[in-house]
Amino acid sequence: MAHMKTQKHRRFPVVTPVAVMLSRSHVQRLETADVSLGGLFIKTTEPCEPGSEVRLKLDAAQKSIVLHARVVHVIPPGIPQAQLHVPGMGVEFESPSPVAQQALQRFVDGLAQQAALEQGTTEGPRVPALGRAVGAMRQLIGSIEARLMELVPPVDTVESAEVVPWYRREAPLRAANDDATPETALEAQLRDLLQMASDHEQRGDVTEARQTLLCAWELAPGHPVIGACLDMLDQDCAQEEARRILAQAPITADAATRDQIMDCVRRAIATSPDFETRNTALSLLVAAQLDHEAVGLARSILRIHGDDDESWKTLLVIHERHEDWILAGRAADALLRLNPLDVELAQHCRRLHAINKRN
Repeated sequence: MAHMKTQKHRRFPVVTPVAVMLSRSHVQRLETADVSLGGLFIKTTEPCEPGSEVRLKLDAAQKSIVLHARVVHVIPPGIPQAQLHVPGMGVEFESPSPVAQQALQRFVDGLAQQAALEQGTTEGPRVPALGRAVGAMRQLIGSIEARLMELVPPVDTVESAEVVPWYRREAPLRAANDDATPETALEAQLRDLLQMASDHEQRGDVTEARQTLLCAWELAPGHPVIGACLDMLDQDCAQEEARRILAQAPITADAATRDQIMDCVRRAIATSPDFETRNTALSLLVAAQLDHEAVGLARSILRIHGDDDESWKTLLVIHERHEDWILAGRAADALLRLNPLDVELAQHCRRLHAINKRN
């Protein structure tokens, strides 16, 4: 068994499907045990020999990442080490492409954020966006008092009662006794406001959640975690509004509804120009057979996310429908680069190239 290399990147435990291609005719469908920027560990009772070169297709947050890798260590079943770790093999990535590196970075960043938030909250299996942010807030709550001392002027520096903030004039929400210092009272009030905001969001009352967070922001203006809470809540609200707008669009397009569908798509993307909204809008255009508009949106998505399967599939279907075989072939080639283990897709690419040669 080869000596395990020193880890250069933090590993994150995650179980996700991975296809291991040893040759064109030998593909194994397995699962990971952990993933890092530099490699991953694959669970298997039949690991490859150390030094073997493999090709991987990693399922990462609804995206597929194609990577070349080398086996650097193995844990066969039936040895003492396998009792402490699942049997399998550790692989190291070799010169990933810029597209693969970017997709892998996004995936690992998501795992890192999830791990950090899980350490900071004990909410339960479903932790909404604000609940996760509150977990991060709890990690930093020990420094709240010092932060507040910097941001909030002492009571005796306030010139008149008219300019005293509301949280100075009113009794704190959780003041234990009259001897509590102003900073301790503020810290307690901040805790209560964040918990109230989290409760509002879990009940689906986004308006009250946001209003409560704004009160916390007034209490500790400029605090990065409260700002992050507000940003995430605003993003969630925008995405929900975009979904509501798209849901109002007609399912089929005709002379009477075409403009209505396009208006819904434009308003949804303007409300929340994120990847999910654009993909949902793309599915709507394809279903309504608004091919010209769907091609334009798919190309705009690919300018930002060049490895998006759904956009390339949309271009392939539409170009084939219009018998534009050259563009269909290009879309198929792009899909095959993203899915090199797909045998049916490879055969389809060959058929398209054959059609192009005949024409």
